[in-house]
Amino acid sequence: MLTPTSSKETPCGPPQMRGTTPGVRPYSLRVIWGPVLPQDSTKLAGDEQVLVRNGIHSRRRAMDELGVKEPEREFKRWLEEREAIGNTDSRFKIQDSRTPAAGKAGP
Repeated sequence: MLTPTSSKETPCGPPQMRGTTPGVRPYSLRVIWGPVLPQDSTKLAGDEQVLVRNGIHSRRRAMDELGVKEPEREFKRWLEEREAIGNTDSRFKIQDSRTPAAGKAGP
């Protein structure tokens, strides 16, 4: 994956070429290794779930870390699904299992 470099990253390429070509920005490389074993992807998914739940990573960041090709597009699809599920829940008066019912103690 090629990404534009920030001031904190080390640009690639020979020093004499960095920033000398008009209209061309230096780029850095980010190597993303796929999981070697199925357990690796399962652990990564679990780790990302915890990071998202605790507000450390955004859903988009987690999707990027998990190798989703278009995190922004997938996030929009997730929002659409959530809205559709919410509409279904309210139509059938289904309580969201993640929130304790009024007057009941949580788990």
